[in-house]
Amino acid sequence: MHSYPLALFCHLLLVVYLLGADPGRLYLVRAGATPETSASARRLAVRGVLWLSVITDLALVLIFPAGFELGSILDAYRLPPEGWWRLAPWILPALLLVTTLAADITAARGGGRRAMLVDLTARGIIGAGQIWDGASAIFLGMTHMVEADWLAAKLAVYGLLLLVSIPLRRALLQLRRELAAAGQDAPESAQTAFMATLRRLQLPIVTGWLLILVIAWLGTAKPG
Repeated sequence: MHSYPLALFCHLLLVVYLLGADPGRLYLVRAGATPETSASARRLAVRGVLWLSVITDLALVLIFPAGFELGSILDAYRLPPEGWWRLAPWILPALLLVTTLAADITAARGGGRRAMLVDLTARGIIGAGQIWDGASAIFLGMTHMVEADWLAAKLAVYGLLLLVSIPLRRALLQLRRELAAAGQDAPESAQTAFMATLRRLQLPIVTGWLLILVIAWLGTAKPG
């Protein structure tokens, strides 16, 4: 139990960051999508959204193993004593981390469609798996390694969060490619493209923030 304070601190830090970052990201998105915004201010907003999104994506990935470790300490998640399954909570986030960084780096150079496809596919598969693990533990009694309903619900909501991140990531990677293609003096066509892509970000950002709020409530109240 000596690792409980550290695991709790890391988990809370990531959740608090995600809850605080998305309102700021949404503000930048709405400012950049407004036609009255100047071209220089819009470019600054686009860069701010992209940088905030990189950190947010990393936090979203890291909250996965942090939550597993905390659940294991609280005896809500049963990790096997040995074998590769013991590493599963770290292997999946590592996979997401690699695909996320690869897609971001290649998109910043104006390409990355294949890397984006791999990233989005990984998010879809892992997200669907988390939803199945959580829902089957709650409704079918298939506990797998989950010992508490509140943690099963968190797994399902986290899976939904990964699925919501798919259209968000698509729009962000498109925005990154548009920024790379526009150059320093973005023409009027680039400004129009920026605004259209920024508008696509609003709904998934709000939805993701609400899902993070549900995750925070489940971890605090621990219903059931």
